[in-house]
Amino acid sequence: MIAQLTQPRTFIIVAATAAFFAVWVFAISPRPLPRFDIAPIPVSEANTPRYDEHFISRGETTETHSANLVVHGGELMAIWYGGSREGAADVALFTAVFSEENGWGEAIPIMDRPTAETDLNRSIRKVGNPVLYSWDDNHLGMFFVTVSIGGWAGSSINYIEGQGSAGELTWGPVQRLVTSPFLNISTLVRHTGIPLNDGTLLLPVYHEFIGKFSETIAITRDLRVRAKSRLSRGGQTLQPAIVPTTDKNGTAMLRYAGDPPYRLMATETLDGGLHWKPPHKTALPNPNAAVTVINGENDTQLMVYNDTEDGRHQLALATRQMPESEWTFRVHLEQELSEEEAGEKFEFSYPSLVRGTDGTYHLAYTWNQEKIKHIAFNHAWLEAQ
Repeated sequence: MIAQLTQPRTFIIVAATAAFFAVWVFAISPRPLPRFDIAPIPVSEANTPRYDEHFISRGETTETHSANLVVHGGELMAIWYGGSREGAADVALFTAVFSEENGWGEAIPIMDRPTAETDLNRSIRKVGNPVLYSWDDNHLGMFFVTVSIGGWAGSSINYIEGQGSAGELTWGPVQRLVTSPFLNISTLVRHTGIPLNDGTLLLPVYHEFIGKFSETIAITRDLRVRAKSRLSRGGQTLQPAIVPTTDKNGTAMLRYAGDPPYRLMATETLDGGLHWKPPHKTALPNPNAAVTVINGENDTQLMVYNDTEDGRHQLALATRQMPESEWTFRVHLEQELSEEEAGEKFEFSYPSLVRGTDGTYHLAYTWNQEKIKHIAFNHAWLEAQ
């Protein structure tokens, strides 16, 4: 009797499973493979070399850090955090807008710990790393980190959205993104996302809880996390800087947090960021510090990074001619003696590099933890180095 009952039940289970997969394969349209949405590269028409230096922040706070640049509606905009020290309760996020006629405008605070607490209805100990993203509908998104418990390893990603031109934005309330099933913690941002051709944003993120590893999260326009992809595993890489080379191919440079020798790490994707090859060490020295990479004109990629194994007292610019994989050092944008040699500490770190609509390169970075510095240069200046 038991055997007679078991056989029909087994048949029903098998038939139901087969029917499910038939519906999945034939009735539900599979999601197309992701493709990078590569915008045309702005070309500089100026034949005269240009190189300008400015300070974006002007001592509004004792310390500043983690600048990020975006071009929104044709205007260059910067964001960073500042306060009495990193991780302090008084840290706020500031923005400023640049114009060729007047330089950088006033630093405007747009987010702080009390505001995040009120909007999220949760305790917030500190705020950190912000990044900007200009959506196709001319809205400006800002992703930033908050911590409720512990240090940066306990971070989660939040989002606010602004409407209007860069200088007259109206910001909405804070939303907390759900990016991890494990208490939704230990997900941080550092670099701006890459658009995909279906309107999805591929946002580079990283984790610091227990181990350090890099990922991407695919975010829809209504802020749903649709997919995640690992760039690395274990506890050695973070803060991926991703740059597409074709609609399917892309590379990522990774900050290395493992054992000596200290080098930048690199990986690549051949399917629009869906999968990534195992990261490998490059020949480029780097003292466990952030890096930025963008596409330039004439199939050139530019990278700004700290080119030492110990200390952030040098900031270098390198290029490579695609599809070649080797980077060529071009010039030091900042160069001081090491702390041991100078008797004082210099730090030039966390670079962010974008191109304006006229083809000018714009770089922002932390200058001695005191200010955010901006360098503008064109292709003619780059070719002269």
